[in-house]
Amino acid sequence: MDLLEEIMPFYTKAMRTAIVAEDVVTKKWYHVFSVIELLPEEFLPYKIPDQTWYKYRTIRPKLEGKWDIYKLNLVVEEMADVGKAIEYFKNPLQQGKAVDITDHFINGKFSMEPAGASPLVLPSNIYTTEGVGAILPKRDSGLLVWTQIDTDRVVQQKFQQTTGKEKEIISKLTSEWLGFDLFTFPEHIGNMYLSLPNPYFRKLNFTHQSNPEGIIYNLLLRQGIKNELLSIHITDWHGDEIAFDGTFDINEKIGFLNLPHKPGMIETRVYNKSKHLIAMLPKAAFIHRINFGVSIGHSKLKINREGENPVIIQKYSTEQTVKVGDAEQLNETYYFKTGEKSRQFQRHQRRNEFHFFAAGQTEVDKVETKTKARKIVKEIINQAKDSCYLVDPYFMVNDLIEYAYQIKNISVTLRILNCKGKDFVNKEEAQKLYDAIEEYNKKPYQKIECKMLMGSTLHDRFIITDTNAYFLGTSFAEIGKRAGCIGKIPNSSDLQVVDQVEKWFWKESVTLMEYINSKEL
Repeated sequence: MDLLEEIMPFYTKAMRTAIVAEDVVTKKWYHVFSVIELLPEEFLPYKIPDQTWYKYRTIRPKLEGKWDIYKLNLVVEEMADVGKAIEYFKNPLQQGKAVDITDHFINGKFSMEPAGASPLVLPSNIYTTEGVGAILPKRDSGLLVWTQIDTDRVVQQKFQQTTGKEKEIISKLTSEWLGFDLFTFPEHIGNMYLSLPNPYFRKLNFTHQSNPEGIIYNLLLRQGIKNELLSIHITDWHGDEIAFDGTFDINEKIGFLNLPHKPGMIETRVYNKSKHLIAMLPKAAFIHRINFGVSIGHSKLKINREGENPVIIQKYSTEQTVKVGDAEQLNETYYFKTGEKSRQFQRHQRRNEFHFFAAGQTEVDKVETKTKARKIVKEIINQAKDSCYLVDPYFMVNDLIEYAYQIKNISVTLRILNCKGKDFVNKEEAQKLYDAIEEYNKKPYQKIECKMLMGSTLHDRFIITDTNAYFLGTSFAEIGKRAGCIGKIPNSSDLQVVDQVEKWFWKESVTLMEYINSKEL
């Protein structure tokens, strides 16, 4: 028996929450996003947005003027029964009529994830702001989740590219009623989710006990659940190492789990009698020590500025921290972690993720630092496999020789973005750069393209290698001369930088020759 079939009797109702788009011409309703939640008896009656829901069943925001292509609606409705709701989720393109759902689908297929009988097992998502848990109903017990994914991203592309009001309305509906902005999580647009709160218990609490050493658990069972046989699997982490790993069978609401030593970071998984994973708790430590920081407010500083509102700044002093508990109780757990942290900077350097250059005190030091900095920049740009952007408002012909020519892989597309103007790259320098690029492009290597932005557009310097973005604290020409940094921009943020650089290059810049032939100074 698979898990869903085994636990289905624990649920008495299925509720569907969906964003649907009504075509203003055909009047057909199209699926944008939905969650089907199976609920145990204690969740009823289900809390709906307001009393008008019983009459209209949907929320449609007020809109000034006419809708463009779609009228957007938020729907919350009870489905026919739990079994039919599951069948609809498993085959939404075919089973809609069986549960009185008339939605059409912009996408022609879904891919189920996970593909098998086991669900995604999520911990409590009460405070979750990231991942799948952020867009699902908030449940302290944790969730069992299956997904139907619009893998072709047809729906996402349709609504992200719209120039009408649809995107704004979807954001408004989900933010006001569901607690998240769907366009902050665009990977979920077009998808369906089957979400089940833990069928056996509402919450699992732990308390540390010493003498004997172990953990007292308190299982808050759901209504109607008696002494269900469950297994708690405990993994005790001390730093990055496992100090204990064991499983305890339990059939009481409250009990004691004996441990061989004082726990560090506890990771917990819960299995039912059929050995299906039905809950997990993320790593958590028992509090042995608390620091209280006390701040004492002082007088306010008022700054008057002519023609502007005054600025008021509250001044305060930090008093000595009050410590409760034994500091030594945490030291052994983090002993190895402390050593690892001390080596983290070296790891960043080896991966070219972060470098700091102190200002040289002597001429020899300055030359050595500059040589090292330039070597690192060349290493970074030679990591590119497909494309490379060099972005610097002062990028000139010497930088071309020092960096652009140094890319060894001739399959890499190289693009340079600088700024035009007498205070940046003037026409004389632009002509030198143009001539050098033209001469290089006659050779059997990759072609170099260079475009120019308005002078005041850029300040920081960037290197883009494929989808990786790096920032430079100073210009390519000056790197290493004075104290500065080279750093890799964290994942996800780097995509924003890449998108902006590509927008500048393709839509907001001019070629070198266009600038040279223009009437600008």
